[in-house]
Amino acid sequence: MKTIKLFFFLASLLLSIACKTIRNAESRTLLKEYALCKCVEYASADGLFSNDISRTVYRDVSRYDLDVYDEIDVFSKTYARKIQPSVIADHEGKKAAFFECFKFFKSRSLDSLAKKMDNKRVKE
Repeated sequence: MKTIKLFFFLASLLLSIACKTIRNAESRTLLKEYALCKCVEYASADGLFSNDISRTVYRDVSRYDLDVYDEIDVFSKTYARKIQPSVIADHEGKKAAFFECFKFFKSRSLDSLAKKMDNKRVKE
């Protein structure tokens, strides 16, 4: 009987840890997608995203403390400002904003920052 209780206790514990890990991974992905939106917004001078509410939606569904978004905003803006115009003549000095921001989205530095924010998720 003790073995069965121990088994169910351990199974419940592992399931709880697995669910938390999945929630953290999903939240990190949403936070990184928010960072991608902000990077593209900062890198695009044409105001293409001025009427897009995606950033607000990401804030609502990713459920982090508000200061997290400020940190992500600064990090995204810093990266976006480093994006240089293309040196290829046919590109007429334009930036590959989305291309560079997608590299940022996949970067280890953004992964690391998003992981650091796990403890700043709003409790459910």
